[in-house]
Amino acid sequence: MQSGTVKIFKLAETGREQIIHIQRAGDAVAELPLFDNRPYPASAAAMDDATVLLITKADFDCLLARRPQLCQTVIAALAQRLRKMVALVEDLSLRQVRQRLARFVLEEAGGRREFTLGFTNEELAARLGSVRDVISRTMSGLQADALIRLQGRRVEIVDQHGLEMEAG
Repeated sequence: MQSGTVKIFKLAETGREQIIHIQRAGDAVAELPLFDNRPYPASAAAMDDATVLLITKADFDCLLARRPQLCQTVIAALAQRLRKMVALVEDLSLRQVRQRLARFVLEEAGGRREFTLGFTNEELAARLGSVRDVISRTMSGLQADALIRLQGRRVEIVDQHGLEMEAG
């Protein structure tokens, strides 16, 4: 992907969405069919203006044949994606929403004390395997417990250690 943000997601028959991953500029999007000739197992949608480049399977195969060192890079990228999927399964099956939200806040902060949350509560719910109301209540709970401070979409981490303890 050249620019923008794309969400990779699954949609239940009920209409509930589970965001699997957020792809950003420089990431490969929906590359799995290049390897197994089967349909991509999820859906993708741009979250903002995005420029996505397409490479055909024939061109991809030729590129790998001409530059075999790229195979290691591709394998490493797929391994990283698999690790993220295992972490997602672990989060969804073994952690409560409060733990998942605390972990998400820490990841989004990236070591900063303050940051702007780039997701709505609806998008957070889809990403964390919950629903908007639960995310809103849980975010309010983290604030009531003086772990974070919210001002609109701005998040300030008030108690880093406490938030880390919540995240597990």
